[in-house]
Amino acid sequence: MKAERLSKRLDQVAQMITQTSLAPIRLADIGSDHAYLPAYLALQDQIEWAIAGEVAQGPFQSAQATIDSYQLQDKIQARLGDGFEVVQVEDQINLATICGMGGSLIINILEGGHARKVLPDHLVLQANNQVPQLRRYLQGMNYQLIDEALVEEKGQIYQILQAMRQDQVTLLDDRQLLFGPYQLMKQGPIFKRYWFNEQDHRQKVLDQMQGLNKETLSNKDQAKQKQLRQEIEWIEEVLQND
Repeated sequence: MKAERLSKRLDQVAQMITQTSLAPIRLADIGSDHAYLPAYLALQDQIEWAIAGEVAQGPFQSAQATIDSYQLQDKIQARLGDGFEVVQVEDQINLATICGMGGSLIINILEGGHARKVLPDHLVLQANNQVPQLRRYLQGMNYQLIDEALVEEKGQIYQILQAMRQDQVTLLDDRQLLFGPYQLMKQGPIFKRYWFNEQDHRQKVLDQMQGLNKETLSNKDQAKQKQLRQEIEWIEEVLQND
Protein backbone atom coordinates (compact mmCIF):
# COMPACT_ATOMS: atom_id res chain seq x y z
CA MET A 1 0.00 0.00 0.00
CA LYS A 2 1.39 3.37 -0.99
CA ALA A 3 1.40 6.29 1.44
CA GLU A 4 -1.04 8.17 -0.77
CA ARG A 5 -3.70 5.56 0.01
CA LEU A 6 -3.85 7.00 3.51
CA SER A 7 -5.70 10.24 4.12
CA LYS A 8 -3.68 13.12 5.57
CA ARG A 9 -5.41 12.45 8.87
CA LEU A 10 -4.44 8.78 9.01
CA ASP A 11 -0.97 9.52 7.66
CA GLN A 12 -0.38 11.79 10.67
CA VAL A 13 -1.63 9.03 12.97
CA ALA A 14 0.78 6.60 11.28
CA GLN A 15 3.66 9.03 11.79
CA MET A 16 2.89 9.30 15.50
CA ILE A 17 2.85 5.52 15.80
CA THR A 18 6.17 5.04 14.02
CA GLN A 19 7.80 7.70 16.20
CA THR A 20 7.03 5.88 19.45
CA SER A 21 9.74 4.00 21.31
CA LEU A 22 7.63 0.84 21.40
CA ALA A 23 9.18 -2.28 19.91
CA PRO A 24 7.52 -4.40 18.80
CA ILE A 25 4.22 -2.60 18.29
CA ARG A 26 1.05 -4.64 18.74
CA LEU A 27 -1.81 -2.44 17.61
CA ALA A 28 -5.55 -2.37 18.19
CA ASP A 29 -7.24 -0.09 15.66
CA ILE A 30 -10.77 0.42 16.96
CA GLY A 31 -13.17 1.44 14.19
CA SER A 32 -10.63 0.54 11.55
CA ASP A 33 -12.04 2.13 8.34
CA HIS A 34 -11.24 -0.69 5.88
CA ALA A 35 -8.14 -1.58 7.96
CA TYR A 36 -6.20 0.99 5.93
CA LEU A 37 -4.05 2.14 8.86
CA PRO A 38 -2.91 -1.28 10.14
CA ALA A 39 -2.42 -2.50 6.56
CA TYR A 40 -0.19 0.46 5.74
CA LEU A 41 1.85 -0.01 8.91
CA ALA A 42 2.18 -3.76 8.35
CA LEU A 43 3.38 -3.28 4.78
CA GLN A 44 5.98 -0.81 6.07
CA ASP A 45 7.10 -3.36 8.70
CA GLN A 46 6.25 -0.85 11.43
CA ILE A 47 4.09 -3.19 13.51
CA GLU A 48 4.41 -6.78 14.62
CA TRP A 49 0.68 -7.54 14.66
CA ALA A 50 -2.66 -5.74 14.71
CA ILE A 51 -6.36 -6.08 15.35
CA ALA A 52 -8.76 -4.24 13.05
CA GLY A 53 -11.87 -3.89 15.16
CA GLU A 54 -15.31 -3.12 13.73
CA VAL A 55 -18.72 -3.05 15.39
CA ALA A 56 -20.83 -3.71 12.26
CA GLN A 57 -20.77 -6.52 9.73
CA GLY A 58 -20.28 -4.32 6.64
CA PRO A 59 -17.17 -2.47 7.88
CA PHE A 60 -15.84 -5.76 9.27
CA GLN A 61 -16.09 -7.35 5.82
CA SER A 62 -14.40 -4.29 4.26
CA ALA A 63 -11.52 -4.61 6.73
CA GLN A 64 -11.19 -8.31 5.96
CA ALA A 65 -11.16 -7.55 2.23
CA THR A 66 -8.23 -5.14 2.67
CA ILE A 67 -6.32 -7.70 4.73
CA ASP A 68 -6.92 -10.40 2.12
CA SER A 69 -6.02 -8.16 -0.82
CA TYR A 70 -2.57 -7.47 0.64
CA GLN A 71 -2.15 -11.02 2.00
CA LEU A 72 -1.68 -9.74 5.54
CA GLN A 73 -3.56 -12.51 7.34
CA ASP A 74 -0.50 -13.31 9.46
CA LYS A 75 -0.10 -9.65 10.45
CA ILE A 76 -3.66 -8.36 10.94
CA GLN A 77 -6.81 -9.95 12.26
CA ALA A 78 -10.21 -8.37 11.63
CA ARG A 79 -12.54 -8.84 14.58
CA LEU A 80 -16.22 -8.04 15.00
CA GLY A 81 -17.19 -6.44 18.30
CA ASP A 82 -18.00 -3.26 20.18
CA GLY A 83 -14.91 -1.21 21.03
CA PHE A 84 -12.36 -3.08 23.13
CA GLU A 85 -14.51 -6.21 23.18
CA VAL A 86 -12.33 -7.28 20.24
CA VAL A 87 -9.20 -7.24 22.43
CA GLN A 88 -8.14 -10.00 24.80
CA VAL A 89 -5.41 -9.76 27.45
CA GLU A 90 -3.42 -12.48 25.70
CA ASP A 91 -3.23 -10.31 22.54
CA GLN A 92 -0.62 -8.21 24.38
CA ILE A 93 -1.76 -5.01 22.68
CA ASN A 94 0.51 -2.10 23.64
CA LEU A 95 -0.93 0.69 21.45
CA ALA A 96 -4.49 1.55 20.43
CA THR A 97 -5.86 3.97 17.87
CA ILE A 98 -9.40 5.36 17.75
CA CYS A 99 -10.05 7.83 14.93
CA GLY A 100 -12.93 9.58 13.23
CA MET A 101 -15.40 9.51 16.13
CA GLY A 102 -16.88 12.02 18.53
CA GLY A 103 -15.06 12.72 21.76
CA SER A 104 -17.81 11.32 23.97
CA LEU A 105 -17.91 8.07 21.99
CA ILE A 106 -14.13 7.72 22.24
CA ILE A 107 -14.38 8.22 26.00
CA ASN A 108 -17.05 5.51 26.22
CA ILE A 109 -14.86 3.14 24.20
CA LEU A 110 -11.87 3.84 26.45
CA GLU A 111 -14.04 3.26 29.51
CA GLY A 112 -14.97 -0.14 28.12
CA GLY A 113 -11.32 -1.01 27.57
CA HIS A 114 -10.46 0.09 31.09
CA ALA A 115 -13.27 -2.02 32.56
CA ARG A 116 -12.00 -5.08 30.68
CA LYS A 117 -8.39 -4.35 31.70
CA VAL A 118 -7.18 -4.34 28.10
CA LEU A 119 -6.50 -0.62 27.68
CA PRO A 120 -2.86 -0.24 26.54
CA ASP A 121 -0.37 2.31 27.82
CA HIS A 122 -0.11 4.15 24.49
CA LEU A 123 -3.03 5.81 22.69
CA VAL A 124 -3.35 7.82 19.48
CA LEU A 125 -6.78 9.41 19.20
CA GLN A 126 -8.51 11.62 16.65
CA ALA A 127 -11.80 13.05 17.89
CA ASN A 128 -14.14 14.99 15.62
CA ASN A 129 -15.44 17.08 18.52
CA GLN A 130 -15.33 17.49 22.32
CA VAL A 131 -11.54 17.37 22.32
CA PRO A 132 -11.14 19.37 25.58
CA GLN A 133 -13.40 16.84 27.32
CA LEU A 134 -11.24 14.04 25.92
CA ARG A 135 -8.07 15.71 27.23
CA ARG A 136 -9.68 16.04 30.66
CA TYR A 137 -10.72 12.39 30.64
CA LEU A 138 -7.24 11.23 29.65
CA GLN A 139 -5.51 13.07 32.47
CA GLY A 140 -8.11 11.71 34.90
CA MET A 141 -7.10 8.22 33.77
CA ASN A 142 -3.38 9.00 34.26
CA TYR A 143 -2.63 9.43 30.57
CA GLN A 144 -0.14 12.20 29.84
CA LEU A 145 -0.32 13.93 26.48
CA ILE A 146 3.03 13.53 24.73
CA ASP A 147 2.18 15.08 21.36
CA GLU A 148 -0.63 16.72 19.41
CA ALA A 149 -1.18 17.57 15.77
CA LEU A 150 -3.62 19.48 13.60
CA VAL A 151 -4.32 18.23 10.09
CA GLU A 152 -6.37 20.03 7.45
CA GLU A 153 -8.08 17.87 4.85
CA LYS A 154 -10.92 18.66 2.45
CA GLY A 155 -11.83 21.83 4.31
CA GLN A 156 -11.92 20.17 7.73
CA ILE A 157 -9.36 20.52 10.52
CA TYR A 158 -8.76 17.50 12.72
CA GLN A 159 -7.05 17.28 16.11
CA ILE A 160 -4.92 14.23 16.87
CA LEU A 161 -3.72 13.39 20.38
CA GLN A 162 -1.00 11.02 21.48
CA ALA A 163 -0.99 9.98 25.13
CA MET A 164 0.93 7.61 27.37
CA ARG A 165 -0.15 6.20 30.72
CA GLN A 166 2.09 7.23 33.60
CA ASP A 167 2.11 6.82 37.36
CA GLN A 168 1.76 10.59 37.75
CA VAL A 169 0.63 13.17 35.23
CA THR A 170 1.07 16.92 35.01
CA LEU A 171 -2.45 18.33 35.23
CA LEU A 172 -3.54 20.76 32.55
CA ASP A 173 -5.36 23.98 33.38
CA ASP A 174 -8.61 24.93 31.63
CA ARG A 175 -6.80 26.96 28.98
CA GLN A 176 -4.49 24.05 28.12
CA LEU A 177 -7.44 21.67 28.05
CA LEU A 178 -9.16 23.92 25.52
CA PHE A 179 -6.27 24.54 23.12
CA GLY A 180 -3.98 21.62 23.88
CA PRO A 181 -0.60 22.17 25.55
CA TYR A 182 1.43 21.20 22.48
CA GLN A 183 -0.79 23.21 20.14
CA LEU A 184 -0.25 26.28 22.31
CA MET A 185 3.49 25.85 21.83
CA LYS A 186 3.32 25.19 18.07
CA GLN A 187 0.58 27.63 16.97
CA GLY A 188 1.01 27.14 13.24
CA PRO A 189 -1.22 28.53 10.46
CA ILE A 190 -3.73 25.67 10.74
CA PHE A 191 -4.04 26.35 14.48
CA LYS A 192 -4.83 29.99 13.76
CA ARG A 193 -7.48 29.13 11.15
CA TYR A 194 -9.08 26.54 13.40
CA TRP A 195 -9.41 28.88 16.35
CA PHE A 196 -10.56 31.82 14.23
CA ASN A 197 -13.48 29.63 13.14
CA GLU A 198 -14.06 28.43 16.70
CA GLN A 199 -14.11 32.03 17.95
CA ASP A 200 -16.74 32.93 15.34
CA HIS A 201 -18.85 29.91 16.28
CA ARG A 202 -18.69 30.67 20.00
CA GLN A 203 -19.56 34.32 19.43
CA LYS A 204 -22.65 33.38 17.43
CA VAL A 205 -23.83 31.01 20.17
CA LEU A 206 -23.22 33.68 22.82
CA ASP A 207 -25.10 36.30 20.78
CA GLN A 208 -28.08 33.97 20.50
CA MET A 209 -28.08 33.31 24.24
CA GLN A 210 -27.78 37.00 25.06
CA GLY A 211 -30.91 37.62 23.00
CA LEU A 212 -32.93 35.48 25.40
CA ASN A 213 -34.81 36.79 28.41
CA LYS A 214 -32.30 36.82 31.26
CA GLU A 215 -35.00 36.00 33.80
CA THR A 216 -35.76 32.73 32.01
CA LEU A 217 -32.15 31.56 31.74
CA SER A 218 -31.35 28.51 33.82
CA ASN A 219 -28.26 28.29 36.00
CA LYS A 220 -26.83 25.94 33.39
CA ASP A 221 -27.36 28.52 30.63
CA GLN A 222 -25.79 31.26 32.73
CA ALA A 223 -22.76 29.05 33.39
CA LYS A 224 -22.55 28.34 29.66
CA GLN A 225 -22.54 32.06 28.89
CA LYS A 226 -19.73 32.61 31.38
CA GLN A 227 -17.73 29.76 29.85
CA LEU A 228 -18.22 31.12 26.33
CA ARG A 229 -17.07 34.60 27.35
CA GLN A 230 -13.95 33.16 28.96
CA GLU A 231 -13.13 30.97 25.97
CA ILE A 232 -13.66 33.84 23.51
CA GLU A 233 -11.31 35.99 25.59
CA TRP A 234 -8.65 33.25 25.57
CA ILE A 235 -9.02 32.73 21.82
CA GLU A 236 -8.64 36.47 21.17
CA GLU A 237 -5.45 36.51 23.25
CA VAL A 238 -4.00 33.54 21.37
CA LEU A 239 -4.90 34.87 17.93
CA GLN A 240 -3.29 38.22 18.74
CA ASN A 241 -0.11 36.48 19.87
CA ASP A 242 1.99 36.45 16.70
